[in-house]
Amino acid sequence: MKHLFLALLLIILTIPSAMAQTTIAVLDLEMQAGVPSSYQGALTDMLREELFHTGQFRVIERNAMEEILTEQGFQLSGCVSNECAVEVGQMLGVEQMVAGSVSAIGEIHAIAIRLIDVESGEIVGMESVRCQCSIEDIILTRMTEVVSLLTSSNHDETSVSQPDQEMEESESPVDDGIIPENFALFSPDPDPFHDSCSIVYHVPETARVVIKIYDTRGRLISTIKDSIHQPGVYQYQIDGNGLDSGIYFIMMEANRFEETVRMTKL
Repeated sequence: MKHLFLALLLIILTIPSAMAQTTIAVLDLEMQAGVPSSYQGALTDMLREELFHTGQFRVIERNAMEEILTEQGFQLSGCVSNECAVEVGQMLGVEQMVAGSVSAIGEIHAIAIRLIDVESGEIVGMESVRCQCSIEDIILTRMTEVVSLLTSSNHDETSVSQPDQEMEESESPVDDGIIPENFALFSPDPDPFHDSCSIVYHVPETARVVIKIYDTRGRLISTIKDSIHQPGVYQYQIDGNGLDSGIYFIMMEANRFEETVRMTKL
């Protein structure tokens, strides 16, 4: 009877809105050095909410998780390892588990999350975001950003992008004589914008540079650039007439460098 109740509870709490959704549960984020433990509940709840709003997951609520695990004599407290996540996922009957951490060193904050397949025990997705910002900024914007990166890295094949030519990007060097010291991607200017904005990025050495635009649900909107760059300072003018109003993320990858900035279309 107990098992029947648990099964029914799980079904009720995870009624799918789409057949392609993956059933997941979220472990409490680990608050590492520099982050007060009092933030754990709020940050974990926000992560759970952001994952739900992507539309890609059926997310089990924490209260339901605790009730099911209590029935089986298991305590969630201190469960942060991949092995523990898999064990919890097996008891809950979900397909994947989400775990992660938030840390701070001085003014630098970082949030890292990983997606673990319950059946294989393998990490199937992992992303992190670092910023020189406050913990409040993590709550306000960075949680959305890291979830967008995580879902995009696992669902690029579901891209809803328009053909790149409809975005009408154009490239022009800022100054041929400047060789920057480090890779960098700067925030769009202006931001927010109505019709167009420009981004500047630095390439200190010959490298393949990939720049993509994602929406807040992690869907690939456009690949701005994917080519070998010589050292220099580059600028792109982005025509946003094909974009709906809203928040987007521009992600640049080059060698071991990775950076994401936010873009808002009015």
